[in-house]
Amino acid sequence: MIVTYPNPILKTKCIKIQKSFDVALYLAPIMFEQMYAAGGIGLTANQIGSPIQLIVLNPTGDQSQKDQELIIVNPTITWKSRKKTRKLEGCLSIPGVRKFKIRPSRIEVKYQDLNKKEHVLEADGLLARVILHEADHMLGRLMIDD
Repeated sequence: MIVTYPNPILKTKCIKIQKSFDVALYLAPIMFEQMYAAGGIGLTANQIGSPIQLIVLNPTGDQSQKDQELIIVNPTITWKSRKKTRKLEGCLSIPGVRKFKIRPSRIEVKYQDLNKKEHVLEADGLLARVILHEADHMLGRLMIDD
């Protein structure tokens, strides 16, 4: 079940997954299931009650498009463009609320996959926005905080 505001876990800074990725291997499929059931495109582990650095996302929101699914473990945003875009966002943990957010239009994120392999991803548009939204969650920041 997705945790909703004002549950304090949403304001908790998530911890890095260190040695064993077993918890991520277990949680990722559950997170995808919850995300799709709620009509979302991204979800962090703290949104289901586990404050670890794990994101699942699919910018299409279509569970039949498995090739668009991405699992991000221990992300670090390494670069943000100066160009910004203003778009309306929603959040599965704050049902019914939508807010315009200004975010960088392009980013670079370093992360690990479920096999502990490191990746660097350049993202723009909706994918960049989703990653930034979910990265905020892992820092205990919500879209309504500013």
